[in-house]
Amino acid sequence: MRTLPLSLFVIFILTACSTKSLAPASVADDFWSAYRDGRMDIAKSYTLSEDPKKLKLIKKIEIVRYSFGELKKEGDIADLETTMYLRSRVLNRQEEVRVDFDTRLVRDPDRGWRVDMSETKRRLYPQLVRKFGAAFGKDIMSIFKEGIGDFGKLLEQLLQGLKKEDEK
Repeated sequence: MRTLPLSLFVIFILTACSTKSLAPASVADDFWSAYRDGRMDIAKSYTLSEDPKKLKLIKKIEIVRYSFGELKKEGDIADLETTMYLRSRVLNRQEEVRVDFDTRLVRDPDRGWRVDMSETKRRLYPQLVRKFGAAFGKDIMSIFKEGIGDFGKLLEQLLQGLKKEDEK
């Protein structure tokens, strides 16, 4: 008779802890945390698509930290304001670049809230290009000030990084 209450308690805990019952912001936090830490199998479990190709962002950009703002929810779709601080691995930049975008989440009837990577990427990529393009422009200008010789080295580093990325 004692095992029945214990069994019910265990079932209650397991049900309460399932990802199906998580709020959109919790799903986004768990997803970006796993992604930042390189735990792609866990990150993938928080997305609509199980296709690993859709999960990947740009390998040469490191997520340093992130935070969330306002959540806008309409029915089974939620947009969560997301601020990320990123660092480029291509140019060995130590400076963090701030990028603001919305993480899109959709409520799956069977699995609960999930990150819609296709839509999230569509919102993130233009910001990445704009922010890293500006940072790259600053690098080029400072190199021109120091001398044209370093520009060749920077361009070579950039091309090698892009070539390696393309080969993968």
